[in-house]
Amino acid sequence: MAEPPREIEVKFVGSQQAFRTLEGLDEIDGWRVAERRTVRLRDTYWDTPDHRLGAAGRTLRVRELDGAATGELTLKGRPEDGSRTEETVEAPAGSAPRDWAHLPEAAPILDALRRTGALDDLRADLVLLNPRRELVLRRGDAEEILSLDETRLEGHPYSRRFVEVELKLGDRAGHDALVSALQERYGLRRSGTSKVRAAREWLVRNGVKHAS
Repeated sequence: MAEPPREIEVKFVGSQQAFRTLEGLDEIDGWRVAERRTVRLRDTYWDTPDHRLGAAGRTLRVRELDGAATGELTLKGRPEDGSRTEETVEAPAGSAPRDWAHLPEAAPILDALRRTGALDDLRADLVLLNPRRELVLRRGDAEEILSLDETRLEGHPYSRRFVEVELKLGDRAGHDALVSALQERYGLRRSGTSKVRAAREWLVRNGVKHAS
């Protein structure tokens, strides 16, 4: 069986100053800002009560975009050297495992979850709300998406800023050079944790067992 596509992405801890600076740029290290767009994401993350997927470095989510009826079901693998496998299929917004069983395209995701032993124990773990400002960067035929994310945890007074850079088209060397330029020029610091793990750790520190 072929391995799912790999997502190549770097996540930085953001700040209000970094957001203002980056959003105002027309060019970054030879990459022109070809497009600016704003999206609103609602991500429901699923895991077992003992966070078996999270412990294995995997994330499972249903993403809703700007209140649309159709969203995305995504299973991500453990990060390795700045990339990770990512299996994504179209799924109804707000859907659950009982709904995914009726989606033929979701079969590889369900099979992977069965192999982990997590499928029958899944529950909605937490919901992240993410107003996102995206800058589409292009240089020749290459394309990167620079995202400015203001992540909130639904139902709780939690918020974090992240800057993400994801390679969409082009080679890894160009992506790595862009990441280095962002770090050096704008003082960005790589995030040591994922968005969902950061939110879970906040819940633990504040004595909240689950967000939902």
